[in-house]
Amino acid sequence: MAAQAKNKDWGFTPVGIDHPREGQFSSTHWGFAKDGPSPYSIHGMWNGFHGIRSPENPPMLWGNRLEGTVAEVALPKIEKYLGGEIDMLVCPTKVATYRGAGFRVTCDRLLSMKTSDGTITMGLEVKTSSSWKQQRLYGDEWSPDSVPPFVAAQCQAHMAAHPEMDLCFVAAWFYRPEDPKIYVVERDEGMIQEAMDWLADWHLRHVVGNNPPKIDGSKECTRWLQKLDSTDPVIVEADEEQRVLIEEYAKAKKEFAEAKKAFDLRKHEIHGAINGEGGISADGIGTVKKSSGKVSRLSDNFGESYEK
Repeated sequence: MAAQAKNKDWGFTPVGIDHPREGQFSSTHWGFAKDGPSPYSIHGMWNGFHGIRSPENPPMLWGNRLEGTVAEVALPKIEKYLGGEIDMLVCPTKVATYRGAGFRVTCDRLLSMKTSDGTITMGLEVKTSSSWKQQRLYGDEWSPDSVPPFVAAQCQAHMAAHPEMDLCFVAAWFYRPEDPKIYVVERDEGMIQEAMDWLADWHLRHVVGNNPPKIDGSKECTRWLQKLDSTDPVIVEADEEQRVLIEEYAKAKKEFAEAKKAFDLRKHEIHGAINGEGGISADGIGTVKKSSGKVSRLSDNFGESYEK
């Protein structure tokens, strides 16, 4: 373990559950400051600063419900790994201000273990996912470099809020009849500094400067655009730049309609080709399966990685 005495105190202080969260970065936002695949959209962070909430979804709700159960099941595995008894505690929410930006961090659980040298405090981040795409981002159990970068960034956020903390465990359960897999993330003061600076710069540029992030194709961006008030209900003639956008929009809409028609045709053809089998597989491409319920549907494992 790294020497705890040299860990920087970033000034996080405990707050009550009623402390306002608007206008503050959470540990989830730390993933934006870390290179690598992330399930989050930058517009989700932007929306959080403007009171535009994302609707709750079943994976999120079930993740919250299962958090305590997964933590309890993971505890004996971590105790065996460390070779000692551990007290698992509910973690208080902590907030801090850095370069004008507000931070709000809550670790899923705190782990406390007594040793001959004193008491060691560690973090526990719980992840549940039924997505094969997400599961493939995890590597060998217990390895410090085998969690997705955005998960590692969340762990660093928890350690930033607790200067006494050098380790944060990740308990990942993938909706299988087996115990969660455990990963270890070590404190990285350089990454913490990098993340806090990146988020503070983002706060200065986008929140203080009121400059929206670049438009993308995310659902969060759609939600933000739908919340914008119309300042001029009159239809005006497009300028040259707007005309190019209209032309590209019209072209994309036509291509989308044609692509959907072609996709539906191929889907019907492969549905018929599967016939009485459960599915078909092609090396180097992937697998297409057919459900066996009252209504037969197709599923595949192509993801976004398939290229012709």
